[in-house]
Amino acid sequence: GMLEGGKKTHQRASFVMNNLWYMASQYEGTAAASRAITLRAYTPSAWAGVEPASRVQVMLYNKGYVTVKIGEVTKRVKSEKAVMNTITFNDVGSMNDTVIQILSGNNVRAIGDISCLYIGYSDFSYATKLRSLTIGSTATGYSNANLTSIGFGTNPMLEELYIQNCPNAVQTLDLKGCQALATLDIRGSGFTGV
Repeated sequence: GMLEGGKKTHQRASFVMNNLWYMASQYEGTAAASRAITLRAYTPSAWAGVEPASRVQVMLYNKGYVTVKIGEVTKRVKSEKAVMNTITFNDVGSMNDTVIQILSGNNVRAIGDISCLYIGYSDFSYATKLRSLTIGSTATGYSNANLTSIGFGTNPMLEELYIQNCPNAVQTLDLKGCQALATLDIRGSGFTGV
């Protein structure tokens, strides 16, 4: 939105910047594609607790278009800010190291429960406005053996992080760029330190 009490030039600059991102998200501009959140997903043959599914939950920081690509399939949904959008890909089938991209990562406020993706690799470095992220699950029997490491960049607004029951994530969790972190739940995961 507009800057309260700001000079007209600052209001104009804010409007132009927000409008650029809105248009880039609508038409899949290079600005949106170059700042994607990237995940690699798997469909385990044996699972418990959370049924594998090709489903992503995304909430935007400012209004725009949520664009998610799974493999060669792209879905785009118009969204207001602070509304959780559930995007389901029924036609993707079984995933094995399948690339998922959430475009305009710098406009993503929250990623809801994506434990159903059983992700391996993930890059959240462009998600500079991310406040909440749920990768794991506390559902009875849930285990994601694919996640071996996870990286964060400068995510200064990240407040809630849930990475439960990922036993092969044996690394020190580097959260130096996550100064606002208030809730961290890594129960059942293999992290060796924070």
